[in-house]
Amino acid sequence: MAAMAMTTADPSEAKNYQAEMERLGIDEQRLTRELNAAGGTGSQTRAEWIELDDFRKALPAKSVFIDIIRFDPIDLNKKGSKRDFALPASYAACITHGIGGGDPTSLSIGRCPVCGRLALASS
Repeated sequence: MAAMAMTTADPSEAKNYQAEMERLGIDEQRLTRELNAAGGTGSQTRAEWIELDDFRKALPAKSVFIDIIRFDPIDLNKKGSKRDFALPASYAACITHGIGGGDPTSLSIGRCPVCGRLALASS
């Protein structure tokens, strides 16, 4: 699903592409619910998903919700232990506007030592 989301569908395949993305999204939600029911501790801990439009409607007018995501990239070209191919933490932001405020946006922040300190300070 992630690989598909990062590609542009051929215009002649747009309908099939959209249908496949929807099918994969439904599968992801089902599998997440199954994992949670089995006692899993994945990043999605809610049994119910919130649709994007419902979330956007709940935001006050002229506001945004900013979600900062940390991920630990690895260099798949290196060999050895996990420590040998781990790269410094990187960050991205997902910005969700209230209804009428524009489309959701994502951007790469990259390596951000301040972000790591802020995360530690808020926990």
